[in-house]
Amino acid sequence: MTDGQSSVLLDIDRGVGWVTMNRPDKMNALNGLLKRRFADIFDGLSADDSVKVVVLTGAGRAFSAGADLNEVHEREVIRRRRETQRDPANIVRDFQKPVIAMIRGYALGGGLEIATSCDIRIASDNATLGYPEVRHGWLPAGGGGTQTLPRIVGPGRAMIIALTGRRYNARQAFEMGLVDEVHADAEVRTAVAELAREIAEHRLAALVLIKAGLRMAQEVGLRQGLVYERELSAIAYQLPDKEEAVQAFFQQRKPELPNV
Repeated sequence: MTDGQSSVLLDIDRGVGWVTMNRPDKMNALNGLLKRRFADIFDGLSADDSVKVVVLTGAGRAFSAGADLNEVHEREVIRRRRETQRDPANIVRDFQKPVIAMIRGYALGGGLEIATSCDIRIASDNATLGYPEVRHGWLPAGGGGTQTLPRIVGPGRAMIIALTGRRYNARQAFEMGLVDEVHADAEVRTAVAELAREIAEHRLAALVLIKAGLRMAQEVGLRQGLVYERELSAIAYQLPDKEEAVQAFFQQRKPELPNV
């Protein structure tokens, strides 16, 4: 395995794709090699119908500490605009299947952008989260930092986080809604695995439609969202084996449905 291939690891287990950013000596800083490998892996997971949910995490003592500063000085305006289209956070945000961030250690800057692009965030009690960019003279942007944060924690809290560059521990992050659950570090992987397997038990098409509806609620007003939901409902009625699902409901049993 080349350095580029080893920068992000993939393991698939019972419908769950475990994606691990793997530059532990650099706290999983986001360099070009890692980003390209990240994009390739998510392209493959998108096409693999056996994978229903993805868990994203980092090796060592960090989820990701953000941009690799050794490469920042090389960026030019046009190149930077082009690169953001394939930024890991934007790739995750556009991914159709559910993605769970398992956050251990540092999730800072671009690393937190990736975490906030995930659908669910579960943190170890040793996690530290924040957007330190302002302390370096720039802003959390490119991976949706200024856009996702206020949608998650509210505009006032987002202002405080981004304008001060403060770091927050897992409990503080949970209290402000930045993460959804906190577990002891020794137990967090088990908790995430149980949740991921529970999700993976269900039909992929249903998971994709549910995520699409919930994501749309973050983008539009209630009226537009209800119109979109009606369309999703109509699509769901066209899925194979509808009658089996209805009969299983009345018989109080798990339906026998296609994997997809």
